[in-house]
Amino acid sequence: MSFHHPTSRHLLGLAAVVAGVYLLASHLHGRGLRVNWTDSSQPPGLYRGTPLAEQALRRHQLVLVVLPPEIATVGRERGYLLFAEVGKCVAALPGDWVAVDGGGITVNGVRLPGTAPLRFDSDGRPLPRFTAPLHRVPPGEVWLYSNHTPRSWDSRYFGPVPWDAVRGTLQPLLTAPRFPRGADGEPTCNWIPTDT
Repeated sequence: MSFHHPTSRHLLGLAAVVAGVYLLASHLHGRGLRVNWTDSSQPPGLYRGTPLAEQALRRHQLVLVVLPPEIATVGRERGYLLFAEVGKCVAALPGDWVAVDGGGITVNGVRLPGTAPLRFDSDGRPLPRFTAPLHRVPPGEVWLYSNHTPRSWDSRYFGPVPWDAVRGTLQPLLTAPRFPRGADGEPTCNWIPTDT
């Protein structure tokens, strides 16, 4: 078995492919489309972003969030994130009752499956713990979770985010695996009923 060292032609070809993917992603982003290949909170694939209309936001809706700098910095330093812009599901909105403990996030009396905080990350480093006694979510706050992985960097570790961190909703167009759909046929983070 022989190993061929990359030639400058190979490296130039690789650079062209990377540049092409970057240009395509930039073009799609300008049209409201996003390619998810770095954020493990949601399945890899193609998503359409729609600007946020506050009255349209609901629990278990997939949203595009720009994490606050202090949260994004920790996520990037630990290798959880490449970008501050991530896809997350809405766990709780203003007026909802939320509690966080060792069992996970509870919203309006219903525990969200898969939200129990882990003690250590994949590299064996201790994870921060965010605990909150039962309280009503005040105006201006949103709680986030992932329906895709129990290892998500989400509100069980950093708490709520400001309402204005939510930039819009995301509509999965082509994902692997397929994104779950609600009774109305719309994509949903449907681990628990949308009317809770």
